[in-house]
Amino acid sequence: MFFYSISFFRLLRIALPSLIVLMFLQTYLHAQENVGSIPTSSILEKVEELANTPEANIDLEKEIFELLKITNRDLLGKDIDIQIYQSQISELAQELAVYLEGESDPYKRINRMNEFLFKEKKFSADFGKINPNAPLLTSVLDGNPGMCDTLSLLYRLVGLRLGMPLESIFLTNHTFVRYVSNGFGINIEATDASKSYNDDWYVEQFKLSGSKTDFFSVPGAKATIFAYLINLGAHYRTHGRLDDSIAIHRKVVDLYPNIFLAHINLGWGYLGKKMFDEAIKEYEVALTLFPNESLAWRMLGAASVQKNMKTDAIAYLEKALALNKDDEEAKDYLRIAKQLPDANRKGRDWGMDSYYKELGIAPKSKKIKEEVANENRPVVNQW
Repeated sequence: MFFYSISFFRLLRIALPSLIVLMFLQTYLHAQENVGSIPTSSILEKVEELANTPEANIDLEKEIFELLKITNRDLLGKDIDIQIYQSQISELAQELAVYLEGESDPYKRINRMNEFLFKEKKFSADFGKINPNAPLLTSVLDGNPGMCDTLSLLYRLVGLRLGMPLESIFLTNHTFVRYVSNGFGINIEATDASKSYNDDWYVEQFKLSGSKTDFFSVPGAKATIFAYLINLGAHYRTHGRLDDSIAIHRKVVDLYPNIFLAHINLGWGYLGKKMFDEAIKEYEVALTLFPNESLAWRMLGAASVQKNMKTDAIAYLEKALALNKDDEEAKDYLRIAKQLPDANRKGRDWGMDSYYKELGIAPKSKKIKEEVANENRPVVNQW
């Protein structure tokens, strides 16, 4: 009897670790089943609902987090509790109110807000190298670095709680925040610890024309949401959801046809589907908005390369390089374009990897190398 007891406990000691592992494995698999059972995307239904909602009825914070709930579920398999994130915004606003107490000067108020968010709360900027989910405000609130649009949106939502007159300013490929009051504005550069630069700095930095139309102001809630959808739509493309991405960008350009980057990203969606004519049309529309924007000329050239339009492709890419001589992607596309056969190869759908294999050339641009591996690479705000 004693022998059997010893044997039992010895067996239990040997088997217990395996039993624990099996229990954890069962729990994990059950959790994965639950993620898989999450309903299919309702992002398009939500976008359509927002498109049909009057400006006066839109709650910016509520709608942003409802979109993020859908996006987290669709792309990351996470069913987030948006009330937790809204509570974070509320807490940030309450703490910031203490920082701002007794200060009425707009410049000093902005400086205190910057110090609070970047030094006290340690929010930081991501330049596409650290956080793959930088387009998601929820990821930024979780403590990860953010992009220009997510950090700008953070400013907007916290400022909204305190009644601060902030609006988003969209350039061709960048977003920042502007404090607007009594006829003057203070620019807030969220990717640079919220330093303040004047408009001329942005014109030089982003090679703009200098026209006032370069700065697309978005003070309203609805326009802010649809501008933010540009990068969310690009994030859907990153995860292989091309049809969703195209539909999102299509709705953005239908409602706000003057947002340059929406046309660029819509064109990228069409390229991913090998819909070259549709892509070219979007890049041409983008160029009617900003004729001197090298990105649009480069993308028009890239689409022409993939359609085997040699003469046009060379002209477009040379124009892109005339506007931005340091564009390595345009240089790579131009090398490809010059080696294309003169005759149009009808009936053939070529991707960029096919070009490289057939023409026997290696891209120098890191981004182009990534594109060979993933033809669905999106164009998103770079800062």
